[in-house]
Amino acid sequence: SAGCDNVIIVWNVGTAEELYYLDNLHPDIIYNVSWNRDGSLFCSACKDKSVRIIDPRRGQVIAEREKAHEGARPMRAIFLADGKIFTTGFSRMSERQLALWDPENLEEPMALQELDSSNGTLLPFYDPDTNVIYVCGKGD
Repeated sequence: SAGCDNVIIVWNVGTAEELYYLDNLHPDIIYNVSWNRDGSLFCSACKDKSVRIIDPRRGQVIAEREKAHEGARPMRAIFLADGKIFTTGFSRMSERQLALWDPENLEEPMALQELDSSNGTLLPFYDPDTNVIYVCGKGD
């Protein structure tokens, strides 16, 4: 679980026990988290405009991209089956964007696509079986 308290908690859902309490990794609201395919890492999108790759067992950020999307509106980040990270967000000029990132090198996106200037947050949903990303616009 993650949210407005800037804390991520990993739970054992079978016993309702807290496994990991990660409270010093985000300075602001956490928009979302997404596990990688084997469950060893997760990525997060934060209100500070950063995408972080986190190892929950060590409680450490292992990679971070500040200003993954430069706009002030919310962004999202998800892991894909091949280990890449897909993000949605906004440009400085409030254009909605999609980006694909290599987690080994977060300096520049592998691909960046600007869509339109609607103000609805883009919500990505990924189907690993078909390798298709569905993107829904909140309020569209």
